[in-house]
This record gives sequence, structure tokens and C-alpha cells, in this order.
Amino acid sequence: MVHFLGGNDIQLTTDTTPAGGCVFSVAEPKIDLDEFSQIEVDVETSGNREAYGDKAGQWFSLWLYPPGYAYSHGIGESGEIDLVENLPHVRTNFAGCSHDCHEAEWNQPSNSVKAHVTMRYDRAAQRVNVYRCEHGADTCPASGEVSFVDLSKMQVQKPYIYTLCIDVWYAQPGMNFEFSANNLRILRDTSALLNSSLALV
Repeated sequence: MVHFLGGNDIQLTTDTTPAGGCVFSVAEPKIDLDEFSQIEVDVETSGNREAYGDKAGQWFSLWLYPPGYAYSHGIGESGEIDLVENLPHVRTNFAGCSHDCHEAEWNQPSNSVKAHVTMRYDRAAQRVNVYRCEHGADTCPASGEVSFVDLSKMQVQKPYIYTLCIDVWYAQPGMNFEFSANNLRILRDTSALLNSSLALV
């Protein structure tokens, strides 16, 4: 079930979802990274036990997907941006990217994730940088560990137009599982000029 909590907060729960089902919400409008180059969000999960990966259940993600043509040479070449994904465990990744990228393990149990995520797009380098820091932070410092993908080396082409999505696949009822994205801000430079309104599609 999708819960809109006011402002830019959204929560997904899976206890009332059929086993193996999907709960998701997609944001509109789409995001042009050259115009809106920064994302700030708090992410959090809870539940009565851990679950990892694909059909084990609670495969959650907060991610940005490019236009469909970008997947023509495989998902790892697409330039997909997974700010956080529970596959095969909790991490920031770029859909199995194997070159011109760096992914990061979160080392947090899938049912007790708690962090702030900052994504910054470097226009000059055409690189997406993703940082993780303390939950509730206004923004993550650029001095911390960075996950990155060089979009110019991927199949996605300029203009870099992405769709923001939050989802849980292979839901497992009875786990009291919740996945929340709170205080979501999509920014141009340092000013919040687009407030993303997540809408179920």
C-alpha cells in the first residue's frame, strides 16, 4: 500500500499486498538532470525480520530510470541510478554497471535502513555522484564516500531525462515491512524549484 504523508513524504507498506506483489509509485514530471541537478532525501525501513534480494522478498528501491532506449545494450549499460536498492542487499548501485562507475555497500540490515542520500549531477563531467550520511541531515558532504556513474560512457544520451520511482517488489506480507522516503527535495543548484509530487501510476 502507498501512503502519502503530506509534504514530500511517502511510505510503502507490504502487509496488505499479495505475496510476491509489487507496491510502487512514480513521480511526475520527469527530471532533466541538466536543469535539476540535485536530490536530497531521507530513507528508512522497518520490519520484523530481514529479507534480501530478488524473490526472497522486500526488494525495495528508490531509483531513477532513463528512457527505454537506454536499456537496448543491457541494464548495466543503461545509466540507471539506484539511490538505494535491496539487491542483493542494501546498497547504492547503477543496475549492474561494470565500468566507469563505483557502487557502495550500505552494511545496514534490510529492515533497519536509516540514512540521508544526496545525489549531485556534475554537468561538466556528466557524472552522477551519490553520497550517504546521517538520517535527517540537510545534505551529505562531498568529502564522504561517493558512488558514481559516468553517464557519457553509458547508453543514455543527453538530454538526461529520468523518472523517479519508489517500489517494493516480491512483497512478503506478515513482516510489518515499511519503506519510507521523507523530506524529498529535487533541487536546481541550492534552491528547491521543483517539489516532486509522487503519484501512483
